[in-house]
Amino acid sequence: MRLRSHLAVFSGYLALCLIYFYPLMNCSEYPVIGDRDSFYFLWDIWWFKHSLFDISSNPLTTNAIFFPNENVPIPWSSPINELIGALLCSIIGPKLTFNLLTVMSFPLAGYFTFLFLSEMALNPWASFIGGFIFSFSTYHFSHANQLGLTTIQWIPLFLIALNRYHKRPYFTQGLWLILSTWLVALSDPYTLVYFLIFFIIYLAFFEARIAVCLLLSIAVLTAPFYIPMAFSLSKMKGALSLSIEAVTYSQDLLKYLIPWKNHPIWGRFFTHFFAGDSIIELFPGYISLFLAIFAVLKGRRKTSQVRFWLIFGLIALVLSLGPYLKINGPTWIPMPYWILWKIPFLSFFRMPQRFALSVSLALCVLAAFGLNEIFRRVKKKETLNILTIILLAVIGVEYLMYMPFPYSSARIPDIYGFLRDKMVSDKGAVLELPIGNEDDIYRYMFFQTGHGKRIVNGGLPRDPDWAKDFQGEMPFLQEIGAPEGLLLGDIVPKGSISTWVAILTEHLGKNGVSFVIIHKRAYSGTGIERAFRQVLGPPFYEDSDEVGFRIRDKRKKKLENTALILSLGRGWYGLGQFKGGPYRWMGEKGEVKIINNPEIRTARLKVSIIKEFPKAKTLKVFLNNEFLEDMDISELPYSGVVTTSPFSLPQGDSIVSLSILEGPFSPYKEKGVPDPKWISIGVSSIRGIYHP
Repeated sequence: MRLRSHLAVFSGYLALCLIYFYPLMNCSEYPVIGDRDSFYFLWDIWWFKHSLFDISSNPLTTNAIFFPNENVPIPWSSPINELIGALLCSIIGPKLTFNLLTVMSFPLAGYFTFLFLSEMALNPWASFIGGFIFSFSTYHFSHANQLGLTTIQWIPLFLIALNRYHKRPYFTQGLWLILSTWLVALSDPYTLVYFLIFFIIYLAFFEARIAVCLLLSIAVLTAPFYIPMAFSLSKMKGALSLSIEAVTYSQDLLKYLIPWKNHPIWGRFFTHFFAGDSIIELFPGYISLFLAIFAVLKGRRKTSQVRFWLIFGLIALVLSLGPYLKINGPTWIPMPYWILWKIPFLSFFRMPQRFALSVSLALCVLAAFGLNEIFRRVKKKETLNILTIILLAVIGVEYLMYMPFPYSSARIPDIYGFLRDKMVSDKGAVLELPIGNEDDIYRYMFFQTGHGKRIVNGGLPRDPDWAKDFQGEMPFLQEIGAPEGLLLGDIVPKGSISTWVAILTEHLGKNGVSFVIIHKRAYSGTGIERAFRQVLGPPFYEDSDEVGFRIRDKRKKKLENTALILSLGRGWYGLGQFKGGPYRWMGEKGEVKIINNPEIRTARLKVSIIKEFPKAKTLKVFLNNEFLEDMDISELPYSGVVTTSPFSLPQGDSIVSLSILEGPFSPYKEKGVPDPKWISIGVSSIRGIYHP
């Protein structure tokens, strides 16, 4: 092919790509592709740039999030993108870097797939459509907000290098093969395991020598990146428990046959499938399936290659179904992935449905072979051109997920610029309220790129078990950090909010937190802003969306002496609803902090329990880590109330710890529910009974 032909092919894929992503042209909205995970990768790119070029530190540990923790391990999300992104970010910033890396993965994946298929002597138009099937698949679009998973363009480049080395095993070809292998391996851990290692093991049945050499090169080239990550993950109990989600994140067999129920044109006809499950990993499309089947049944050329990719695709399809077969819901029939699921290292990979990447690759090759057979029978060039355009249009509509692709505003609110420019001398950390779910947390981390100060909030693909201990230790942070609790109640009594704020900010200030930023819309009707004004005075900044307060020396608020003041400590999951009231699941140990009040010296706790697991028989109670009593709850019904014996309160704040002797329990192991949490009991209410 001449250079002009290469440019024409690449430009064709680029034009198709821009049809989907044209909202990115609207610079006034500061758009970024996707949502939620996109903001994590914006922060991730910024952090690598900041760490490598601004403060010359190790980018694999951070103190920017989860204040006051130091050296929080950051697992590699996508090493090749993080390294390239750090360089680009220093020139064009994180938003443009993220969009550029994401968008360019589409035309590059199509172009390299076209070259790979062309090297197998396929018709150019068949190769072009094959590249479209791989690059514009629902798998690629569904992961466009996850920078590592969307980086699939190096896979066909690796296949080109492998094919050329197989034909001409020269030194230079070997170097290109190693480089392309390295690019694929460092794209994403899932791509490494679910495609590259899987493909090479499969290849070993045909070319054992090449396969062994590739596996050795992967071990050497990726060790500096992935061994530290594996070591960190192996010490995280939370990361190990997430392996249970492999049951949830398995591809339903019918999803390979039924269009996505949120398809903008005909999705409404399929809404009764997959109740409660809106995830799409790969819908191959009827045209692509037909072409692939045609290649298998009618293809007369390259039968060995068709057989190679057919078997590879079928194995990947079976593995994508996960440990138990799903057919419009779980059947609990064990599948081959169940064996892989029990291998310690592979247990970190909780989404077998991502084997669909390998299914998509095999599909595009087989469909191209099928098209090649059809196009051989077409004699007129005009007919061939029209047929190609029709096929691209029909396949494009089948793969349509959104039109245009969703994007989010990545404008950083003005308060963070004020914080950066006007509060330079104050090195204290920032607390964002509400504490938030992943959607909020990743945005807070992105906002950090605009002010540069350390933040109490934080989130990683795998949080260290101790990362949020500080949040659990701060009295009333969990209660104030959950707006729904302020409106509807929490499991501890709702006292004076200004008292809660006074106690919380006193503890925050002592521990180096200087700023609290409240996102107003989340707290509408709660009175939280008024409470902060009463305690901390006027805000340092306010607009229609955010208000910021500075924690400085202040008058300590006198505590109420009419009741015990209780606050949640560590060991509690998020707030939920039970029989119209609040409840929280308790992990291995749940802490309740009793705020010091000199007027109260003896107390008891009254706890309303939800006994989800019948094995829970003994409630253990500790005061400041000293054993108080064992309470028999074996005869308690599903929900009931227990009251502790009276205990004396020492000077200062006290912590009452609750745990279940027989627990905690895994919902999956006990009830077959694919929930990664470890739960002891549920608690709907904790009340204090005091004796002055």
